[in-house]
Parts: sequence; structure tokens; C-alpha cells
Amino acid sequence: MNCQMELRRKTHTRTKPSTLLFVHIPKTAGTTFQSVLSQMYDDYDHCTVYPAWQQAKDVIKSITWNGRLRAVAGHFPYGLHLEAEIQPFIESDVRYATFLRDPVRRVVSHYNHVMNSDHPSHREILGRHPTLESFLEHPWARDVQTLFVSGWKPEDVARTPGRAANASIEILRDRFEVVGLTERFDESLGLFADAFGWRLPEYTSMNLASERTRRLRVEELAPSLVDRIKAANRCDVAIYEYARSLFDERCSETLSSHYRYRPARGRRRE
Repeated sequence: MNCQMELRRKTHTRTKPSTLLFVHIPKTAGTTFQSVLSQMYDDYDHCTVYPAWQQAKDVIKSITWNGRLRAVAGHFPYGLHLEAEIQPFIESDVRYATFLRDPVRRVVSHYNHVMNSDHPSHREILGRHPTLESFLEHPWARDVQTLFVSGWKPEDVARTPGRAANASIEILRDRFEVVGLTERFDESLGLFADAFGWRLPEYTSMNLASERTRRLRVEELAPSLVDRIKAANRCDVAIYEYARSLFDERCSETLSSHYRYRPARGRRRE
């Protein structure tokens, strides 16, 4: 099903070229957002970095093109602009953006993804963590959003979670041009349109929860299990709550003055 945005925006121009660095945190509607990016930028001026930055380094090193990318998206943490391999291909003015999601829903979504995947690495993870309760022991179920936003190592986040959460909040506030929310995807696109001068196209929701053969629903989880997920993601809970307040503030400033907004009616993204 296609979802459509109707946006009327004021003239918005930038005189200085910049590069959008989209931090795609797993299971936050980043796949759907990629379909929007592919319509906003030509093939030659944007690229994706998957499965992760470490695996992409060798490929980046082999590129001889001398242009500057307008957008880079992938599973990389904040701080990519400091990597020597990427610097020849991006502008000095970099603008970070990402989507965050309710931590409980993100963890359940990640578990559902692994449970329904035939990828060998996912089958191995499911063999060691066959239940959602045991999946909480896996790194993918513990403060993943904080890791991507802060750029910290997992052991550092685990050792000083309070500092990690505070550092992430400061980075979101000071370094991210847009912080979208999965649960408010359409409004988030309005913020992206304002920040980057887009005229938004139609988009199709991708990687949908409804297409999974087997899936757990947050609403059906025992309260004690929900509490365990929150306890394993204390930093993510803190930065998500901050992101919600930041989102409301930016929406009230931007959408009310720049847009006539019509929410799209699409299926749930996962």
C-alpha cells in the first residue's frame, strides 16, 4: 500500500553544500526511509553502507570517484564523518539524522526479525536464544540505540550507563539535524523535508511486521517481561524519552508554520 504525504513548504535554500549522514538503527523503519532517500537523491550522489561500516571500509578505499556525496545511509554510528576513509567523499558540513523507536517495541521487533529469518547467522542466534527472555542476553537487545547515537563501545555503555545516556542526549540535541520517531513516521518526514529542502514523494512501507509468519506482540507480553526489557535498555529508554520531547518541540516549530500536513494511512513498519 502506498502512503502519500501532501506538504506545502516555504522556500528553503542552503548556500553551503552539505552531506546527510543517516544513522540507520536496526528495526526503526530505516528500510522504509531508504526508499524515500532513493527518490530524493540520484544514484551518483548518495550511497548506502551495509552491513556495517567496518565491512564497508575496504570497498570505500577502492573507489576512485572524486565527487562529493549528498547523502550516506547505513548501519554506522555517530562519528562516521571522522573516519579517514569516508572524508574524501563527503562535504565538510555534515548533517546527521536518524529514527528512534520505543525501546520495548524495537527489541521485540528485532527478535521477531531474527525468529523469521533464514540467514545462517540469525538461525545461530535463535539456536542460542530461542525465547525473547533469553534474547535479552544478546547485544542486539541491549541499548542498541544508545550505541548508534553515542558511537560508544558496548562495554563503555555498560560500565557507565548514566554518562552514555547523557552523552547521547547531548549529541541528539547538538549534532542531529533531524531525530525522527518510528511511531510518528509521517510527521518525521515533514521534519526531514524542512531540514533538507525535500518535496516528498509517495512511499511504500517496507519490512512490515504484518508480513512475518511468526511474531510476538508487545501488547501480549507479560508486564514482568516488559519491565525486564526496559531494565536491559535503560539508556535507550532515557534517550527515547528525550527524543519524544525534542520531536514535539521541533514539530510545533516547523510543521505548524511550514506545512499543511495530511497523515498518510499506511501499514505498520517494523
